[in-house]
Amino acid sequence: MEHIENLRASSWTNVLGRRLQYLGGSPVDALSQGIELEPLPLWIQVVCDELVERGVFPKDKPPNHCLLNDYRPGQGIEAHKDGPLYLPRVAVLSLGSHATLQFSADEAEQGLLASLLLPPRGLLVFAGEAYRQHLHSVVAAVSDDLELPGLVRLGDAHSAPVTTPHAERFLPRARRLSLTLRRVRRWWE
Repeated sequence: MEHIENLRASSWTNVLGRRLQYLGGSPVDALSQGIELEPLPLWIQVVCDELVERGVFPKDKPPNHCLLNDYRPGQGIEAHKDGPLYLPRVAVLSLGSHATLQFSADEAEQGLLASLLLPPRGLLVFAGEAYRQHLHSVVAAVSDDLELPGLVRLGDAHSAPVTTPHAERFLPRARRLSLTLRRVRRWWE
């Protein structure tokens, strides 16, 4: 988080009230039909190397791009797919606060498929069908409803799943930084 705090203020872009940065290259045009790749900052490259070392990404196709989102309480991102610019595998590292991420079917009649409470310092990896066929979103909220039907509370290797005393149904959010790590597709991949 210190590295993120030290990024130039002018390098952030505002989109629908939240800030974001492209690390490793920016979209070439407004339609995001290509990315002109740039070297990743060393601190992001270290994260990418660790993801390869842990088997999250294959050695021959390591992540080469990072989308950094800065969410304040009450902010989220609408349901979307990451698209064909990237190979169909993504790793999302959450820093700062927790948040609820939801997967939904592309077809409106099927609706919500899963709700996941992502913990601070948590890593979510999804690929295949979850990447290609389903939409994902971060619920725009100032707190997360721990009694949301079907909510799965994810923990990381260093902590138990997020819990609160019985009387607390809503878990207040703080600032959340999200590193979305992917591999930009090359014409031969």
